[in-house]
Amino acid sequence: MPVVLLVACAPAAGGVPGAVLGIALFVGALALMTPGRRAAPEARAGAPIGCDGWEHRSCEGGRIQTQCCPKGAKCNFRDEPYLMCGHGLCTTSGDLGRCPSPEPAIFTSVDGPGGQSEEACKATHGSWQLVCAKKVVVAACLPPMPTNYMGPGMNPPFKTCGKGPRLVSDAPAAGERCTTHVLAEDCYPTKTELGQDKCLGGWQKVCLGGKVEERCLPVSFEDKRWPATEYVMCDDGKCAVGKDETKVCRP
Repeated sequence: MPVVLLVACAPAAGGVPGAVLGIALFVGALALMTPGRRAAPEARAGAPIGCDGWEHRSCEGGRIQTQCCPKGAKCNFRDEPYLMCGHGLCTTSGDLGRCPSPEPAIFTSVDGPGGQSEEACKATHGSWQLVCAKKVVVAACLPPMPTNYMGPGMNPPFKTCGKGPRLVSDAPAAGERCTTHVLAEDCYPTKTELGQDKCLGGWQKVCLGGKVEERCLPVSFEDKRWPATEYVMCDDGKCAVGKDETKVCRP
């Protein structure tokens, strides 16, 4: 969406020149539109701006982006296919195994044992929560949610799988393996990750990120299906979750 910079020559309130104020607003707008920022997000006061025309949704940088085509205008937004990965995430491929795995927005400036503490977090008005950081459940400080912030959640939803096979619906605990990926198979260890520990479930080939590898998946008496174990090999040599090559092998 284009940004229009309005620069006034008359002094603004408080003796700040209008040109300086306009530049400050422009820089703030750029900060709001910059994708993938890991710092505490910016926010705009007031009610959300509505669209008087029609909205177009697309997948940019692994997230659903919404653009407004004003009423009466002719817009040529690209209508490229994508897959929904849940919680505002997406992938432009036809393969769920290539959905992004977001990391939590941890407030790293909070000092304390191990770099953070619950008391210091509260002092900065942060939120002390269990998060999935680099596939391990840890307690961390999340920055306060800015007013009217409409971006991705600070603490992406995650699934746990313990240190061995267990149901991913069980309550999380610090130190457990976890994943923010839409497919729970991503939580379970590969042979390299498991090391010398014994696989208490069964080794099964799964497709994640276009790559086939064996993971230690639980053996369920409920005949649980693991979507990533059903895949096809595409012409580029990579795998894709699903059975229909014409749909899932889309680049």
